[in-house]
Amino acid sequence: MGMAPLAIGLAQAGWVISGEDDALSLEMRGVLSSAGVKIVSLRLLVENYFPDSVVYSSAVKEGHVAREIAENLAIPLQRRGSFLAEISKSKRVIAICGSHGKSSTTAMCAQLFQESRLDADYYVGAFYQDSGKAPGKFTDASILIAEIDESDGTMLEFEPEALCILSLDWDHKDSYSSEEAYRTAFYQIAEKTKKCVWVPEHEVDSFSERLNGCVLVKPLLPKPTFSEFNSSAALQIYSEYENRSIPETYDGYPALTRRQEVVYEDCGFKVMHDYAHHPEEIHALLRSLRLSFADWRVEVYFEPHRYSRTEHLADALIQSLDEADSVCLLPIYSAGEPIKSNSSNALYANAMQRRDKMSTYLSAAELFSELREQGVQFENTLRVFVGAGNIDFLARTYGYFLEGKVRDYGQHLQLALGKDTVNLQERLSGKTTMRVGGRAEVYVEPPDRESLREVFKITRLWDAPLFFLGKGSNLIVSDSGIPACVVRLNQEEWMGMRVSEDKGLQVGAGVRLRDICKEAERHGIGGFEFMEGIPASLGGALRMNAGAMGGWMSDVIESIEVMNEEGLIEFLGKGDLNYGYRSIQELADRIALTARLRSNAQSTSMAVKARIQENMQKRKKAQPRESSAGCIFKNPEGDHAGRLIDVCGLKGFRVGDAQISEVHANF
Repeated sequence: MGMAPLAIGLAQAGWVISGEDDALSLEMRGVLSSAGVKIVSLRLLVENYFPDSVVYSSAVKEGHVAREIAENLAIPLQRRGSFLAEISKSKRVIAICGSHGKSSTTAMCAQLFQESRLDADYYVGAFYQDSGKAPGKFTDASILIAEIDESDGTMLEFEPEALCILSLDWDHKDSYSSEEAYRTAFYQIAEKTKKCVWVPEHEVDSFSERLNGCVLVKPLLPKPTFSEFNSSAALQIYSEYENRSIPETYDGYPALTRRQEVVYEDCGFKVMHDYAHHPEEIHALLRSLRLSFADWRVEVYFEPHRYSRTEHLADALIQSLDEADSVCLLPIYSAGEPIKSNSSNALYANAMQRRDKMSTYLSAAELFSELREQGVQFENTLRVFVGAGNIDFLARTYGYFLEGKVRDYGQHLQLALGKDTVNLQERLSGKTTMRVGGRAEVYVEPPDRESLREVFKITRLWDAPLFFLGKGSNLIVSDSGIPACVVRLNQEEWMGMRVSEDKGLQVGAGVRLRDICKEAERHGIGGFEFMEGIPASLGGALRMNAGAMGGWMSDVIESIEVMNEEGLIEFLGKGDLNYGYRSIQELADRIALTARLRSNAQSTSMAVKARIQENMQKRKKAQPRESSAGCIFKNPEGDHAGRLIDVCGLKGFRVGDAQISEVHANF
């Protein structure tokens, strides 16, 4: 969320910006693409030109494939905050920081400066609800209004002319081991500030003592609610920075996404979601809602954010949520952190002491199923979905359901991906080598990674079964069809194939093995001849470690790019994979997107072609030509399925139009 506004602002200022994300949403891809940001993997980008710099989120940890590529190619690497600090060095920076309210206050400041026609750029780490308003602006303006981030320490790389510290509630325990360490970081950035520092009124004395007159310290006046406090802070910054009066056109708070955003309302029933994830934010949100909806029932659906934060603030989180009439707790959103069971235990054990109003759910799907059954049955009820993770997706989907836009996962997929991509009741007989079978309840050919990720998200939320179809061999589809979402990687995105200088092949999951074999022949690369007669796409062949003529997929795999069931992209090297007969363990719950294949066999085009011809002749003699499900049964250890079926006298055995082959009993 912090990277996208930066990318959009720079792209609109004329920079050439490309980027990737291991969990990019379809919606975000559209926003970035429309702003001129190209979505492309770094490892593909460097084949065409070297970027001047690679900027990464602190969520992208050391050892990530993109960071390793940049390091190996000596492309300068910078964290987002460091990069923003560097490009702001020539500007007069008004920096806005603190535990809460940074984005809102920055957005209001930017609006004030824009309406006054003051020459100022800005960077807001969130999106406006008005999609036509860019969250970042980078020109040759002399002033930059920017929120700066304390979470990863990059805040200290700025040298602001003016600084606003909105709050100092201890957070980010993974970076700050104590409250004193957290406060010290804000003292340090205040010491680097050139002109003035605004702090909450009750903090003025401590900052004045620490700064010892080097910088002017000004109080931020207390207000009843966070939104009023943020608005007041923005007005103070604007009016006191250059002694200007408030422009008459200023109409207050510019709406940001995920800040009390209403997704459904009708006759005394309202649903909204909010980004609050720290106890103080949740407390302020609920207090504000109590004022606005005094006689209403307030129900909260909360997704905790980060294991480290949840473990650190479990008691405070429960206390802040206690202001609601009822609370439903969802599993913790990790934000890239490794799982910590203690975090869940600390939160949920505390919640169970308040069973009269708090309940827990194992998944968003479980909660969503219950909400669908309830429908709209409560008057004067506010349901608010709270958290900084994926809970906004649940809230929006619930809103679609209440509006009648989606009644099932098929309609939801069509709404998200379009009816050209999602077909209902699609016949599958033409998509298998057996040429029989009924219809898929829902059939999808996703055009890109983000669409595929949306399929995972939607089917998980609706708890719908998901089935991946390759070239349709080793498969028989029932005449009664498949009550599931069937996905096929059959679009251009999945059909790429390139040969690198070291004779490695980068191949998309939808490419046929026969085409890989031909490409290897064209470049004189040996070791791929076994693929010629296997009727499979790369994705299916990887899933079952396909093999023939003495060769196996495991022989030529160097690495695989996969997507897991949470929609996260991972890269698995050869050493990460556990191979078995007709299986690769790590692909049991992941989907291969691309693979890098490489063989150490030295050869020539002529020699490869000769071996392919030899294998083709063997197949023609030993295998049937009719439509079939392929060599379908796995061989038991120490024997061959075809031999055992033959010994039973079943070659040629027939029931109706289904027959065991007279040529090879495993077909």
